[in-house]
Amino acid sequence: MDYEKRPDPDELLSKIMKRPSGRGRFKIFFGMSPGVGKTYSMLKEARVLLGRGEDVVVGWLESHGRKETDELAEGIERIPVKNVEYRGISLTEMDLDAILARKPSIALIDELAHSNAPGMKHPKRYQDIQDMLDAGISVYTTVNIQHLETIADVVEELAGIRIQERIPDAVFDQADDVQLVDIPPEELIARLEEGKVYIGDKSREAIENFFRRENLAVLRELSLRHASQLASHQLTSLLRGDGSAMPATTVQNVLVAASSSPNSEYLIRWARRFAYNMKANWTCIHVETGVQMSEYAKDCLTKNLTLARNLGATVVSVPEEDAVDGILEYASKNNVSTIIIGKSGASAARRIFLGETMSERIIRESGKISVVTVQEKASRDDFRRHLKKKIEGSQLWQYGAAVAAVMLVTALNFLIVQFAGYWSASIFYLATISLLALILEPRPVFAAACLSALCWNYFFIPPQYTFVISKFEDILMFCLYFLIALTSGWMTSKLKTNERMLKVREQRMSLINELSSALERVNGARNAVNVGVEYVSRAFKAGVVVFLKRNDDGSLCEVPVNQEGYNPNEKELSAAKYCFASGQSAGRFTTTLPVVSYHFVPMAAPGGTIGVIGMKLDNEKVLANDQEAFLLTLSSTISLAVEREILSEKNRRNLLVQESERLSRILLNLISHELRTPLTVIQGSASALMDSETAEDKTSRDQLVEEILANAVKLNSIVENLLSMNRLESGRLKLRMEKTDPEDLVSLALRQVGKDLGKRPVAIVKPDTIPLVRCDIVLIIQVLANILQNASRYTDEGTPVELRMEVLDGYMHFIVQDSGPGVTEEELPHLFDKFYRGEGGKKGGTGLGLSICKGIIEAHMGNITARNRTGGGFAVEFALPLEAG
Repeated sequence: MDYEKRPDPDELLSKIMKRPSGRGRFKIFFGMSPGVGKTYSMLKEARVLLGRGEDVVVGWLESHGRKETDELAEGIERIPVKNVEYRGISLTEMDLDAILARKPSIALIDELAHSNAPGMKHPKRYQDIQDMLDAGISVYTTVNIQHLETIADVVEELAGIRIQERIPDAVFDQADDVQLVDIPPEELIARLEEGKVYIGDKSREAIENFFRRENLAVLRELSLRHASQLASHQLTSLLRGDGSAMPATTVQNVLVAASSSPNSEYLIRWARRFAYNMKANWTCIHVETGVQMSEYAKDCLTKNLTLARNLGATVVSVPEEDAVDGILEYASKNNVSTIIIGKSGASAARRIFLGETMSERIIRESGKISVVTVQEKASRDDFRRHLKKKIEGSQLWQYGAAVAAVMLVTALNFLIVQFAGYWSASIFYLATISLLALILEPRPVFAAACLSALCWNYFFIPPQYTFVISKFEDILMFCLYFLIALTSGWMTSKLKTNERMLKVREQRMSLINELSSALERVNGARNAVNVGVEYVSRAFKAGVVVFLKRNDDGSLCEVPVNQEGYNPNEKELSAAKYCFASGQSAGRFTTTLPVVSYHFVPMAAPGGTIGVIGMKLDNEKVLANDQEAFLLTLSSTISLAVEREILSEKNRRNLLVQESERLSRILLNLISHELRTPLTVIQGSASALMDSETAEDKTSRDQLVEEILANAVKLNSIVENLLSMNRLESGRLKLRMEKTDPEDLVSLALRQVGKDLGKRPVAIVKPDTIPLVRCDIVLIIQVLANILQNASRYTDEGTPVELRMEVLDGYMHFIVQDSGPGVTEEELPHLFDKFYRGEGGKKGGTGLGLSICKGIIEAHMGNITARNRTGGGFAVEFALPLEAG
């Protein structure tokens, strides 16, 4: 042995002790049968933990009247049980909510395989325990070997009793620690005889039935072997996670085919044992051939697929007209190493008419993929009962219709053969079979073909009223008719089935495409939800509710988004929350709160589960696998759109915050500079005036006063711009509309900015006659002043400025243009943005001037533009409607 490659024991121990963060530790006390001391061992360990100061409570305890068990449980806190009324009977159950509210470190829960009373949150106790583990509570529990799903059928065959309470093997495999409680069969029988397991006559009855010595020996072997396999499997899983611990191996993939057949249940359990022993991944596949299924068949299929899912399989459903092609195609695409199928005996008649069985075809066409056939366990009586229920469920009327059609044509043929001969009867029978194939399922058509052949032979082929055929040509004709009737009926029915499959697929794809297109056009998460609800409701003809995640704490909102008047009851809300937290379907058609009327599926998105969709189907008894897959597809499509809108809204808010912060920084920098300059000048001039010599000098005094006034005007202009921008953004800007002469507006604006223009000559160009304009005089003067100041700021001294007035198309146009350097093409789109300043300015500014101009002009229902002049320079033009106000 290469000791250098041995795994480090400390590393293995750390991996064994490791579990998902926040999840409780799961320990199972495991035995071959009742009475071996599982509960006693669990209580003894609880006593040790209590001595160490651990917080241990008893959530549920089954002492079966054993005195030593009750004594050992004394002193350990017990959570009160819950009383449940069911059909007039008061039942006691474990109170899951009370345990979760108490939240101890460790909870002792006896009887892992127990089935809860109807109306509880979960049908099974192991599901309650999963909730405790997820809540961070460690759980110690007990279970017997016969309650494991894959072992139960072995025990049933051994002991001849029905095992009602079962747990999926996957639950058992999740245990962090499994403690095998084992005693020899002789000792267990002695305990039974002493009355330490059951009280009274139950002990003698148990010894004579379940607790026979040979049974106990087999159960002990099964429990020892299963515990050994579990340990080996867990060790292999640990070692596979460490490349240095063991060489890399190719993980095998096992595929098992399931249907509504009564044998599928046994086949799935067998496949799970096979995959577990091979340490392989396994998948359960169902091929949707398009044949309509009765409610009974749908229910059987759903149970079988749920069993596979509970046992840890990946369940897939593929649409394919031919089941064998569907299985082999999936196997080849997904690197399947072994296919497991049921083996059924094929009668000679079946081989003649239908050829190879499904298992024979898969073996012949599987190529390099290994095929394991498992002999069907279900008896012929089971299959007869199954077939009878399928027929009674949905096809009874079809068989009746087929028989009635054949009888009607038979009566018609009695008239026809008098004129056209008995051979002509076959044509009418054949036409009838072809028509029936367009309406009915394949089996009724097959029955009609057989019945029509018998009727033709008995009533019309000589000798009549007997099944004997005297002529060889009639025998040949009868055989050909029977073959043609079967073939044409079967093929026509298959074409109809295929057409129906394509139609359903096309309808669903069309609905998904319509939904995607509709979601692309909506704005806002709530609108996306409303659109999604409309399409889901249309697809399933069901009531739909949607619960979304809260933005503040990430929990599920208890009020639906789309139905404000709908108030979910406690169980519906619990199912929705469970679906949201676990990411699994809940409510009706599931094992989690199946008593509620809504079926909830998670809204899974790339960023996590964002909510749940609840669907209320009034008439459906089961939700078919393809319907569930279609609902999940719609849910995923809606989830992506809702998450996109939520993220888009967040991005918009973030952009607004970022823009606000940017503008705040710009404003602070600009204002601190623009206000500081005139304030500094005013402060300096005022200080100089305080000097007596300066104050007596008239020339200096006048100059200082002029500087104070000029900077005060500049300061007032800055404040006025800020106030104007505030009024514009808040919507509080009120226009005082008056008729005025445009020349007066220009004159007042020039007087206001005369000092800023300096030595720049201003030319005023106007038409001979100018109409009056209706406007807010003060604001329009401010607009002209801002534009003229802008021209002075970006041109040199002596640069001419032109102010042109024009009347065009019912508007009064004001154009201020200069012969300066202009602006770059990159700057043009941003000139009217707040706090934007061009690069060519020689002096400061707040960058608000043109932005304020734009707001004021648009408030007057006018427009304003800026452009570079063709011959050089820059122009700003705004237009006011002559009939404004």
